[in-house]
Amino acid sequence: MEVQCENELQKGILQIDPIFDGKYLFGDIVLLDLCTISCIIDGINNSFYEYPQSATVSMK
Repeated sequence: MEVQCENELQKGILQIDPIFDGKYLFGDIVLLDLCTISCIIDGINNSFYEYPQSATVSMK
């Protein structure tokens, strides 16, 4: 994900890489339906990844 902030005098760009979170994948494979439908849905809506709650963009 790329975050872009700007105003009249400054501009800042921050690139945030997702962190793989396998807890949903494990639940899909073992507990639910052996990943036939739920893995496709979770892959589409990025449930396998986690992003930080906040980000600081340096303005220059």
